[in-house]
Amino acid sequence: MKIILILSLMATLAYSAKLQSNRPVYILELLRSRTLADDFKDIKALIPQRELTDLIRRYLTKDSEFQKIILYFGSPDVYKAGELIGSQPEIRELYLWLKEQLISGSLSDLSEESYSQEFGNLLNYNPNKQKKLRGWKGFMDELLAIYPRKEIRNLIRDKVAANGVFAEFWSKVIALKPVYERILKTEELIKVIGRLNELGVDTKQLDQLIREDFEWGGGIQGKKLWGNLWENIKL
Repeated sequence: MKIILILSLMATLAYSAKLQSNRPVYILELLRSRTLADDFKDIKALIPQRELTDLIRRYLTKDSEFQKIILYFGSPDVYKAGELIGSQPEIRELYLWLKEQLISGSLSDLSEESYSQEFGNLLNYNPNKQKKLRGWKGFMDELLAIYPRKEIRNLIRDKVAANGVFAEFWSKVIALKPVYERILKTEELIKVIGRLNELGVDTKQLDQLIREDFEWGGGIQGKKLWGNLWENIKL
């Protein structure tokens, strides 16, 4: 499911770390020999996919505020913002590099088509507005309660320390910080983020989570904060 891929990547790209001297050498050698496809499969295995799917399904079918937010992701404004993000040369370069690595690693179960189909299955449920949950805040509270950020960070720390292809991938992610800062200042992103705030999305929290997980640091004040736009990136 594409939305799960988005949420998983937020944590998957979580931490860079120095080599831990107490790690057995044979473990580092094992990690170093793995493909990027193997690395993502390892991370995916830590994600409670059934619980995550059930959480998204509940809010999609029973929470009117959450439904409005998801519907807004299909708006022309979000589409334009997604195209802008996907047109950035640095993001395009990383996308092509990832595509080559994942194809060579036969990562078929994390393909875009697979996640799009799963996401579409979720949307096939008829909304039931009789029961109001707790909106975006409730969704994020429940998400952070079940999502194993610490475990994923520890795994990524080991993979970075092994200095294999995942370490190369992480260095490319770190290099995207200037791109992140740049797109936040664009008219398209400011407009979408403002609307997301109006719909109840805590974009300041999202910005903080992203900066923590990517170790980008800092923060943007006021309304110039990140919105969840990756669903609409066109590459």
